[in-house]
Amino acid sequence: MVPPPRARHGLARTFQRLELFGRLSVRDNLLVAAEIGPEKRHAHKIVDEILARLELEDIADDPSDALPTGVSRLVEVGRALTVRPSLLLLDEPAAGLDAEETDRFANLLRSLADDGTTVVLVEHDMGLVMSVCDVVHVLDLGKLICVGSPDEVKRDEKVLAAYLGDA
Repeated sequence: MVPPPRARHGLARTFQRLELFGRLSVRDNLLVAAEIGPEKRHAHKIVDEILARLELEDIADDPSDALPTGVSRLVEVGRALTVRPSLLLLDEPAAGLDAEETDRFANLLRSLADDGTTVVLVEHDMGLVMSVCDVVHVLDLGKLICVGSPDEVKRDEKVLAAYLGDA
């Protein structure tokens, strides 16, 4: 099977709604993606590396439909990582995460960025956004109203008016 064009060009993504193969194990969910990726002949090695990085080795053989939401989100990100993307697009990855899971996820995002992966994050959890993003783009009703560092965005009058009701 030929890898999808986006994978060949270094792009991977997750979806807002969880899209795991419920009856498959965590390992097999990752393996499905790795086997259609650009390095498919190293699929098992890639999966083992990702399981270790995400600290999922202990549940690697558990069925994914039995996982809590936070762990399921990690599995979905892990699946995206199997193609070793240079650009990772994440759509609402913190949805349903508790504070501890969000902190763990923030650490993962920082480590991915530190390793050279560009991460584009679409997210409503402003604590997460402000703690991990270097540049924030703010939309209001689909219109771009601000681009800047987290500190600049927090002080922007348009952002304050749109989201707090008053500048």
